[in-house]
Amino acid sequence: MATLGAQLGVKITVSVHVSRNPSVDFAPMRDESVLFQPETNQFCLLNATATFLWTQLDQPRSVTELADRLCQCFDAVNMNDALRDVEKLVEELHSLQCLVSS
Repeated sequence: MATLGAQLGVKITVSVHVSRNPSVDFAPMRDESVLFQPETNQFCLLNATATFLWTQLDQPRSVTELADRLCQCFDAVNMNDALRDVEKLVEELHSLQCLVSS
């Protein structure tokens, strides 16, 4: 099965660096946030964990770096789970054109 990123021509792996697409608008709310991708006219709702990861993407970071930051901030998260969850989020946001890879 191909990953979402692979469908767009970029395979998201733990070493690929991604960052925010500068054209995407970010609106923080109480326990979540909303992204708006104006080029596709799509909204994306982020939970608190995804919002945390979005804030870490002010500069290009790899899935491994993001997972490590997640483990540092949330005591109950182990690295294997963090890697799996971060990779899934990055693939989804990349497929929605909210992230760019470098």
